[in-house]
Amino acid sequence: MLPPFFPVRPDIPVEERTRMSIARVFRGVLQISTSSGARYLKPRTWERLRLLWVFRNFSILPQTVLSERERHLVQAVCSRRRFANPENIDQLLVIGAIEMTALPLKIAPVPHAFGARRQRAS
Repeated sequence: MLPPFFPVRPDIPVEERTRMSIARVFRGVLQISTSSGARYLKPRTWERLRLLWVFRNFSILPQTVLSERERHLVQAVCSRRRFANPENIDQLLVIGAIEMTALPLKIAPVPHAFGARRQRAS
């Protein structure tokens, strides 16, 4: 039997939990909890596998506790903006939830204003 990726729920039979664990690999979604509400994103299959590993012990994680690689993974999933309809989401297919204040955006580095020297024309 596969290990449960979420806390064991005694109201769901073992066979159903196993089936849902397998279904999460192929159809699982990532929940992003923001100040404006929850959004559900559809990651690629290999990303689902990595997310299942990230959420192996917790079902909700704040963005601040994620490693740089995990944050990069979440940013990649968010940047594709493949949203799932929240009305059609079975909560057992949610891989995990990331708590954010806003969806991550790629920010271009700002050149340092001080210390920049102009080269003189000879």
